[in-house]
Amino acid sequence: MGRRTLLLIASMLVAALATGMVWFYIASADTRADDRQALVDTLIATAVIPANTSLDQLASMVTVQKYREADRPPGAYRSFDELRTDFKLPNAGSSKWFVRSDVEQGFPIIKRQFTQSTRNTTVPANRMAVTISLGEANRVGPLLDVGNSVAVYLISPMAGGKGTSVHLVLPSVTISALDSRTLTQAQYQAQDPSHNPPPKGGSLITFDVDGREATTLIAAQKSGELYFTLLGSDTKASANDNTDTLAVLSKAVQ
Repeated sequence: MGRRTLLLIASMLVAALATGMVWFYIASADTRADDRQALVDTLIATAVIPANTSLDQLASMVTVQKYREADRPPGAYRSFDELRTDFKLPNAGSSKWFVRSDVEQGFPIIKRQFTQSTRNTTVPANRMAVTISLGEANRVGPLLDVGNSVAVYLISPMAGGKGTSVHLVLPSVTISALDSRTLTQAQYQAQDPSHNPPPKGGSLITFDVDGREATTLIAAQKSGELYFTLLGSDTKASANDNTDTLAVLSKAVQ
């Protein structure tokens, strides 16, 4: 058998293999798309579940409903048994886990809604509780939790509309409560049209602050867009890091 014949056979085999790989990729893409549209069991709240409700009390407040896989938030439970197994609760009455903050009717039940201690709703002496509404991306995604310290920055337009400035307004404040929304407005209104929740990924974050910090947060929220950064154990935010569009561009061209 000549060399040309061998090369022809080899090229035909490679072409057949490439065609098979393309077909397999297209078929698997269709399968993945179908999986995202498939209806799956999802554990949801049948009514508002108050903060501090224990897992043992939760069984009568939830039910299983079909949800599109694409609409289920990460970590959503499929059944109450799955939830109990995840929290290792073999016996009734043994739960030391509690709902962190109110879970609205129709919301899926997810792990981050629970904490091992009941929420302390008492504001400490000489302190205040201030709640800020913030988008998911502006608060370090799902990383924030009660007890975390964050630095607060204000993003606002520069004078004359020449760009954007970013200024530190509070170097460190502590989160005392966190209420995340994981459904879109359309999805939630499909459950209860009388409600008008924040958009997808929005959160209500409550801080433990003093008077000056409270007025600073309120004024900053009315002056532009707030951005929170999660502080490490030895991290200190500094006003020396304040910047604006012109400063960023001038450094970029150096």
